[in-house]
Amino acid sequence: MRNSTDIEILERLQQLISKQMSVTKIRPPHPDTSAVIVLSAPHSELMKDPNDPTKGTYTLEQNEENTARTLVGLETWYRLKGARQNLPLVLNGDEQQLYALTNIAWGGSLVHDPVSPYLYALNCGSRGLANTRTQFEVMREGQARRIKNGQLYYIDFSRVAFVTTTYHVVRVAHTAYLQLDPKGQFEVIGAPNGYAGFKYDPAERLDWNHPKSEVRRIVEYAAKQPPDCALFLPPDLVHVYDQ
Repeated sequence: MRNSTDIEILERLQQLISKQMSVTKIRPPHPDTSAVIVLSAPHSELMKDPNDPTKGTYTLEQNEENTARTLVGLETWYRLKGARQNLPLVLNGDEQQLYALTNIAWGGSLVHDPVSPYLYALNCGSRGLANTRTQFEVMREGQARRIKNGQLYYIDFSRVAFVTTTYHVVRVAHTAYLQLDPKGQFEVIGAPNGYAGFKYDPAERLDWNHPKSEVRRIVEYAAKQPPDCALFLPPDLVHVYDQ
């Protein structure tokens, strides 16, 4: 990406990501939402002893970012539940994350109105292979597992509210546009920076050379797609599919 058009696209992507990262309130969902889908964040690798790196690390699935995303998903679900009967709350993560995500949802649900009968788990793959793309690939299959009894049920993905973190909103919109049925509709709701204690550095997400660069990840993913499905600029991140 070296010509003026490519530079313009990169600058526009940076503007879109920056705009989403500045969001401080949780966006209200569309009233016709058919499912609320929480996309898991990466797990954390923490040092067993910060003062002694030789003691190694341990894996934390129930980290602050997964907590923030799940709680925003739960809040979104509660906003809709009164108007939408049997609205599913889907937790989409790798096989090692689903138990932790479920614990967060159960812990954040209201005692008098438990979320568990409406809670589904969607396994997007094994550790090391699962990512944002595989999260959408499994949704194309149209099934998720209800945690309560393990039976398979059809989930209506016709108009979904994806929940992620604000820095990740543009990438989710881009991936959804490429992966989902074009007849569907979706919106992307981001957990604001600092929500539930999870904080990130916006500069890292905009820096092309940083390992956490959102701009570079979007461009690299687009480069793997057919030419007619390459990089695009979503005109509206709230209702990308409205035409």
